[in-house]
Amino acid sequence: MAGLFSLDLQSVDRLQRDASRRPMQGTLDEGAIFAIDTGTRATTGWRDGRLLMHVDSLRTCALNGVGSRVWALIEEGCSIGEMVGTLSEEYDATAPLIERNLRDFLADLLAKGFIVEGPI
Repeated sequence: MAGLFSLDLQSVDRLQRDASRRPMQGTLDEGAIFAIDTGTRATTGWRDGRLLMHVDSLRTCALNGVGSRVWALIEEGCSIGEMVGTLSEEYDATAPLIERNLRDFLADLLAKGFIVEGPI
């Protein structure tokens, strides 16, 4: 979706069908951690998620509730493995499905400049 990306685990059946047909994005290992880019601003309390804006590029996006939860885990300094574990406990989806979609989501955030690899 143009201008909007979110991590939606509520459509588990559709995601499970789609996940088997597409390659996993990136080569981010399980221990990879991320930080919010210094030019990124995020709102809280927007509908069920957050709005992001990168002040240098003027890129914006909206996160749904799950995407917002991932954002909070990034802020906490969690690794991919820790995020998968937390999300597996909190949402009704399998760890492999969560990991695949999480990696795609993180790759999008990286590509759009909202986050960077490693701590700042």
